[in-house]
Amino acid sequence: VCSSDLQQFSGTGGIIPDAAGFVAFDIPVSGLPDTAAFPQFGLEQVCIDIIHPYTDDLEIYLKAPDNTLINLASRVGGSSDNFLGTCFRADASTPVSQAQGPFSGIYRSIGVLGNVNNGQNPNGIWQLLIRDVAAPDEGNLLGWSILFSANPAAPFGYSSGNLPLLRINTFGKIGRAH
Repeated sequence: VCSSDLQQFSGTGGIIPDAAGFVAFDIPVSGLPDTAAFPQFGLEQVCIDIIHPYTDDLEIYLKAPDNTLINLASRVGGSSDNFLGTCFRADASTPVSQAQGPFSGIYRSIGVLGNVNNGQNPNGIWQLLIRDVAAPDEGNLLGWSILFSANPAAPFGYSSGNLPLLRINTFGKIGRAH
C-alpha cells in the first residue's frame, strides 16, 4: 500500500420506511490490506445521498464488519430536506450537529469516525443503518460510498489522565435511553 492508494466502495439505496425500525444497506468490501500489516491504512470518508422531506426524523449509523457502530447523524436539520452530496470526515471543520440543512458538503459525524480504524480487518460487510423515527414522511437512500486510504480518520485518542475511561461495546445493538 502506498500513500496515493485510495479505494472507494459504493452501495445502492432503497426506501427508508416511515416510522419503522432500522434498514440496513450493505457494501461488501474486499481486497483491502489487513490493518495488522498496514495500520496506516483505513476508513477516511463516508458519503450519502438521501432524499427525505424532514431530516430531523433520521438516525444514520455506519456499522463496520466487527460491529463497531458510528453515529453519523441523528435528529439533525429540523424540517429541512435531504442529505445530497453529503460526506462525513474526521477532519471536517463543521460538525453535522451544528449545521443547518439541507445538508450538502463535508461534515464531522456525531460519533468518532476513526473508531472503526481499531485494528480490525476492513474486509467484510459494511452497513449504513437508517431509521425514520416519526411519521408521516418516508424517504429514499439514493446511494452511499466509503473511502479507504493511507490517510484514515484517527480513532478517539486518550493517552492519560486522572479520570477513569469506560468503553462500552453494544455488539452492534442500537437503542434509546428512556
